[in-house]
Amino acid sequence: MDLKVFVDTDADERLARRLRRDIAERGRDLKDILEQYNRFVKPAYNQFIAPSMAQADIIIPRGELFDPPHSIKLIFSFFSVKLMLSST
Repeated sequence: MDLKVFVDTDADERLARRLRRDIAERGRDLKDILEQYNRFVKPAYNQFIAPSMAQADIIIPRGELFDPPHSIKLIFSFFSVKLMLSST
């Protein structure tokens, strides 16, 4: 029984996380990070990652709409329905 979950994250948040990580952990400078992000990361996200959202059974939003208990309930409900249907 498969469940495809897409965790949607705001583009600004993705970039901010990358900036914090690459500066703190990799010692990279802002200019290089932004150049790589705009040249490779963002286009790859748009081409490969974003389209996979259409195949997701559940999309978990981030930001203001993120509600962990609700997300867990969605996943639980999905499996409950699948189990109920498979037992009939």
